[in-house]
Amino acid sequence: MNCINAGPQLLRCDSTLNRNWIKIKLVGVKSNRSGIGSRVIVTATTTPDAAKPSRQLDELRSGGSYFSQNDMRMHFGLDRTKKVDMVEIRWLSGQVDQLKNLEVNQLYVVQEGGKILRAGPLKAAKRKG
Repeated sequence: MNCINAGPQLLRCDSTLNRNWIKIKLVGVKSNRSGIGSRVIVTATTTPDAAKPSRQLDELRSGGSYFSQNDMRMHFGLDRTKKVDMVEIRWLSGQVDQLKNLEVNQLYVVQEGGKILRAGPLKAAKRKG
């Protein structure tokens, strides 16, 4: 984040709520390499007594503002969900991939065609000082 006449700042959330999440990073093959313009739909049952599962949709965009860049990893908050029922990726090429029963609190790097290139927890950032 940049404020007028000030140096850049990095905002970080150090919440202790311990809610679950999933991150998706796209790697295009027929579509563009970064997957920009692709849509991802995450379906997850947030509570056992829910009438229907929760669905979240996001579209991967690149730049967000003047002199800035958004994170190219898509982040979906899942509250207390234990497993993601399905992740559907709609690529610009028309390809539709579906990944089922994914673990929470993981970063998934997904290649167009449905191949998971890498999956695992995020590594904590090293603090200076």
